[in-house]
Amino acid sequence: MAEILTKLSSDFKSNTILGFCIALILYVANGIRISLGNSLINDWPLTELLINYQGGFVRRGVFGEIVFNTGNPITSTTLLQKFALIFCLIGLIGILIYQSSNLVRIIFTTIVVFAPGGLHDMKAGGDFPGGQWEYLDRKEIWFYSALIIFYFSVKWFSSRPVLLTGIFTTISVIMILHHELFVFFALTLFTVLLISKKTKLRSIEGLLAGVFYFFVSITFYLVYTFHGNEEVSAAIWNSYLPTYSNVLTYPGGIGSIGWTIAQSHELGLRIATEGSVLFYLYFAAMSILLLLIYTIVKFKDKASLYLALLLNSGILFSCLLLTYVFWDVGRLISIYTFITLLSLNVLHESLRKSEATGKLRFPNKIQLSEENQKYLILLFVIGYLIFVSVITRVPHCCPQPNEIPLRSVFFGILD
Repeated sequence: MAEILTKLSSDFKSNTILGFCIALILYVANGIRISLGNSLINDWPLTELLINYQGGFVRRGVFGEIVFNTGNPITSTTLLQKFALIFCLIGLIGILIYQSSNLVRIIFTTIVVFAPGGLHDMKAGGDFPGGQWEYLDRKEIWFYSALIIFYFSVKWFSSRPVLLTGIFTTISVIMILHHELFVFFALTLFTVLLISKKTKLRSIEGLLAGVFYFFVSITFYLVYTFHGNEEVSAAIWNSYLPTYSNVLTYPGGIGSIGWTIAQSHELGLRIATEGSVLFYLYFAAMSILLLLIYTIVKFKDKASLYLALLLNSGILFSCLLLTYVFWDVGRLISIYTFITLLSLNVLHESLRKSEATGKLRFPNKIQLSEENQKYLILLFVIGYLIFVSVITRVPHCCPQPNEIPLRSVFFGILD
């Protein structure tokens, strides 16, 4: 009887925490209030999504080419983007349900909602009704959806390597055609997954890995070669005129196709330096800290922890490389947060499946003790506090610093 009561109490506690986490995500995400018939995406993201192949094959054009061949590309773009948004939110809740413990669920929810660039911050831009979603009406929402597909593909099809590699390859190729930056995340994740498994060069798994690398590399080479120029961007822009001139008032994202890498770098450098670099470092460090704590809590043994840290470092390094041409620094921090969080879950699920089938490269698991976990978390927290202390300074006297506008904690969540 005591065992039954203990189990019921444990299940109630677990389900209560899970229910609270889901309710918090849905409550914050309620700001979307999607109306499918009478709302459009913000001007710049809309034109970025409308890039098509009417001026010839060019990077980022696959989505726009699809909607261009529908009856109304403006409406189709908005509907598809909202579908991706809903898919992403449902996928995040689905992954949350499969988290291994209440502590992991709490940290997962905290990152999704409150990390820099999380759901709470996503109410700061864009034109979705009821909320301003500058992050989620951009192309990266499809990145997150792709990683959610990877997660459930590993969960359901790990015993069918041909199908699984086919899904990874197809989705990665489509995402690179959608936006070339996905190549960095796809290669990093797939390589770490490959390292974690027993894979012989002359085997079906080795052949499948070669297929993945071949198609991903060729796709990236093509989008890099056909980077685009002013003539191509003009042809794309003219393909929507005069039919949609009442909606499309300036080229926006379409015009960015004509930018060279040097121009993108110059713009990114100017935007980063016009503001406070320490401002961006502060939020980037906060995101890194939250993800490191999540990694330590989720990956219990040393081998899997090292792989998770390798994956985290690879994605962070990729984002640092992207700062050369990527000028939306806040968005890049948001991308790092979600890409890393979702990729860590893909890795964890892959390790679990590989262990069950005896394909784990590091089968002798040395468990990380709770004491060591506490020390690591404490080390990262103290390191973050030292970092913040080093990059900031409290004036000892006069004049007083400029006022820092702070949002109300309570109303900031509700708004």
